[in-house]
Amino acid sequence: MENREESISQNPWEILEKSLSNLKKRLEELEARIGSLEQGKNRVIMDETTVPDSPGMLGGKTLASVSGSIQKIIRIPVCDLCGQKLDHSLTICQRCGRKVCSRCIVNFNAKSLCAYCAAEIFQLNKRDVKVLTCLACGMKDENSISEITGLSRREIRLTKAKLMKLKMMRKTGISILSSLEITEQGHEAAEA
Repeated sequence: MENREESISQNPWEILEKSLSNLKKRLEELEARIGSLEQGKNRVIMDETTVPDSPGMLGGKTLASVSGSIQKIIRIPVCDLCGQKLDHSLTICQRCGRKVCSRCIVNFNAKSLCAYCAAEIFQLNKRDVKVLTCLACGMKDENSISEITGLSRREIRLTKAKLMKLKMMRKTGISILSSLEITEQGHEAAEA
């Protein structure tokens, strides 16, 4: 019976020791968790980012959960040519589908085109556009055009010949009394 009393008396001590050990482990776990929460005080709960949308896309929003935080991405539409933010003046090129702002749109033959598509249709390079713009503004003298554009008189004559072939200019009058006149298509190209 004494053995039994000793074993009973040891059991409560062992039980108490095990209970204290378990309690100590639990306290350590709680302290570790509190410590990690304290370190994560500046942890981002929600992040909102505004980014330009990719070409051809009209904007939108995305909401995602990333490692316990919420990430909101707002895609704003921008002009596919110049990158300007588009508000309500959004136009889609009827030829290639790019979204363009009012500065980059060209209206030609009742169609809205981006500047790139218009350049392909008109078949003009930068030099041609410079000379055509000067002529559309009423400049006739090759020296004045040369001074403004930085092109030689020979380049200007070649450009005028090209513009006549493209039917953007025509000759009016007879011989010495003739002059060059910009056609309607030439005016549309100059405005573009």
